[in-house]
Formats: sequence, C-alpha cells, structure tokens
Amino acid sequence: MQYFISESSPEQMAKLSEALVPFSLWRHEQNNGILVAEQHLALTLHLLRRVLVAGVEDERNGVCVTCLEEADFEPVPPGVISLAWSGDPRDYFTPELFAEAIEEVLLPAVNKPILLTGYRMANNPRPLYNGMVYVHVWASSKGRGTDGNGNIPETLFGLPCKRNMNWFAPANVGEVIRDPGNDCPVAEIIGDNVYIFPPVNIKTVGNGVEIFRKILEKVADWFSLSPSERYAKERERSRLSFIKASMTRFNRNHSTLVEKIKGQESLLTQSRQTIEGQMRQYQEALKVISGTKQDQAIWNERFGSEFDALMRVPKIKKISVLPDGTIVVETRTLYCLDPRDKKLHELGRFRISIKKGAEIPVCFLNLTRRVKGYGEGMNAPHVFPDGHACLGNAAETLNSLLVNHEYLGLVMYAIQYLESVNTDDSAGKYISNWPLADQQVVVALAHTFPDSPESNTVPAVAG
Repeated sequence: MQYFISESSPEQMAKLSEALVPFSLWRHEQNNGILVAEQHLALTLHLLRRVLVAGVEDERNGVCVTCLEEADFEPVPPGVISLAWSGDPRDYFTPELFAEAIEEVLLPAVNKPILLTGYRMANNPRPLYNGMVYVHVWASSKGRGTDGNGNIPETLFGLPCKRNMNWFAPANVGEVIRDPGNDCPVAEIIGDNVYIFPPVNIKTVGNGVEIFRKILEKVADWFSLSPSERYAKERERSRLSFIKASMTRFNRNHSTLVEKIKGQESLLTQSRQTIEGQMRQYQEALKVISGTKQDQAIWNERFGSEFDALMRVPKIKKISVLPDGTIVVETRTLYCLDPRDKKLHELGRFRISIKKGAEIPVCFLNLTRRVKGYGEGMNAPHVFPDGHACLGNAAETLNSLLVNHEYLGLVMYAIQYLESVNTDDSAGKYISNWPLADQQVVVALAHTFPDSPESNTVPAVAG
C-alpha cells in the first residue's frame, strides 16, 4: 500500500531526500503531494514531525490518502528499514537477506533504527547524524577505490570471493574495519554510518551474505564499546596519524637538506670564486641535518606533546589526519565580538585544514552556517566561501608557524584570527550579519571578551 501525503513543502521533501527515504511526486484530485511506501511511513512521519490521524483508501488508485497533524518528536522504534536498493534480482541479492543479518547481528548492539541501502553502481553517500544508524552496502563516503584485481584478496574472512569486481576505499576519518586474515579494509564506521566496501550484494562475488555477516560482527563489537572506550580508540588513532603526518613533513625537509648538501658539494668543486659563501651554506645545512638526524625521538615526543596540548584546548573538539597528510582540526562553537557595539556574535563550528604546499595551506570551513557578508556564503567575516582567508599581516605569522612545524601555535593563532574582526575593513564590517550569541553564552564568555558590556558586571568563568 502506498500512502499519499498532501501539501508537502520543498523543505520537507529535501529532509526526506537527505535521509535517503524514497518517495515519488503524485497528484490526488486537486492536491499535490508525495507517495511513500507503507514500510517507510513511520520513518517519514518521524522526520516530518507528523502523526497519522485518519486515512481514506482510494481503491481505484491503490493508495491511502492520509490526514496528518503536527506532533511532538517521537523516536522511530529499533528495527531494520530497507531504503534504496537497486539491481536485478537475478544478479543481486534481495535486501531481505541483509536486513535479516542486521537484525540478528547488529541490532542488539545498537538498539536503534537501522536504515539499509544498497546500490549497483558507485555510491558515496555523506554521513548523516539524525539518531539512526545507516548501513550502506557497496559504498564509501570517499567514493570509488580499487578497481579490478588491485588490492582485493582472494578470500575475505577465510571465504573465497571473486576478485575482478569494483571496490571501495576508506575515507580514513572513522573506525576502519579490516579482515584480520589479510588486513584488507572491508568497512568504515563514521559516527552512526557504516560503509561496506566489497560488493557483497552481487551474487557472483560469492559468499556475499556470509562475508556481510562477518563484517557486521566486527561492526557490532565497535558499537558495543562504551563512549569513553570509543573516544580513547579514536583519540589514539588520531594521535598516531598526527605524529605520522608531522614526521612525514619533517623527514621531507630532512631529504631536501640532504639534496641541498649534495648540491653545495658539487658547487664547491666547480667554483673556487664563491668558496666562502658556498661553505657557509654547506656548514649551516650540515649543522641542521646532523641535529635533525640525531633527534628523531625528540621530534616524535614534541609532536606527540603538541597533539596532547591541542586536545586540552576547550575550543578544540577533534583532530584527525587525512591520507594525504592534511591535518584537520574541528572546533567547538566560536564567537566574535563586534567592537562597534560590543555585541557578541556566534560564528559556528569550524573545520581548519592544514597542509603545507596546498593551494590554501590553512583552510577555514564553517560547519554550522554560511552567511551573506562581503559576498554570498562567507564562512566568517574575513573568510571566503572556498575557505581561504584575507589574512593581511597574519599571513606571515601563519606561514612561519607552518614552515617550522609549530602546530600548537598555528592552531591557536588560527582560532584567535577567527574570533577577531576588523570592522574598518570592507569585509569585517559585516560581522553584524552573524547571529547574536545567546545571553547565557555572553555571560559565560565575559572574561574571554573583556570589551563586552557584561565583563564589567560578571565575574570570569573558571576553565
């Protein structure tokens, strides 16, 4: 049975599409609306904050015309709901087999509604955070990974599988699940989103459903951990990635200095006229390289200490490292004081991406909102839509910190930059377009922004 929901707004349809709930546009008599399948009705009503009060069956069209009312938020009960699923049943397994496996293996561990999707072509749905668990079969938030034989093993969890199939790769921003027998990545958990990399929904892969169950067992183990245990594992993974990325940059500079020494030695043999100048450069480079080569352990300790110090900063929520070495810092909500009227404005949460040599070495992206300021979609008064900032005099400081691998100072300086504004500037004057901070926040942060009116009447908040 299909259910007709009339007068569905574009915002409501966008919310359903974002949650991957399938629906179709339909017109009943003089009313426009959408049709949803019976198995998706409860989920649809939950997302739209509606409750079904009556329904009239239209036998001629085979639909039930609904009458809905607004309702308080009610969670969807735990269970498995199949959403988008494609593929000819002659070549692809039906979703019921995977739903059954999820219900038996994963549902007891999460005790939440679990939404199942499966596609027959490249699929990279972005992670969703709406209180429900998504299991995406044959997918990755990153997109297509290995093709053909590539790194695909002959067996997964000891079960034979066909190798010449398209494969997906991890984004390496969540918990990566690996086959313990060959260390091959088979899934990634990002928040409440589970991405299954191999095409286990295709019958010719061989043992697809059995392999899916083995992967689910590893996923269930992760969800069975306490929040503190998950946080500890995520933090340790981020710490090791941070150290690895920092050491990679450090050793790259080391190699550059080695090549520089070789070049200087060559020049010394070719030109006696510049011997003094070349010898100075040679000695300076030799001094640096000898020190760095002997102090690898010290630098390892330093980068680890910088990571630990950053994680103690209240304004920093999370630090991760992408496969290309980019350091990603996610902040908590940041604020900025307008010096003209002393009002505090909420900027939002930011993702600060740091990569030496990138087109934008320090990139600021607002995760909460984009605002029309100097232009459309500004991340902050001085930060443009693509994440590059009008740094002015701050550019030299940030570049110096980046070149010298001083990540603690760099991140703190970047946050300070975001929370400052020059209202005499053509871009900075638009700070007033960002929403005002809640009064409770203004009071709590009075010591942080001493020029605000509350700072003269409210004592500083500890911590």
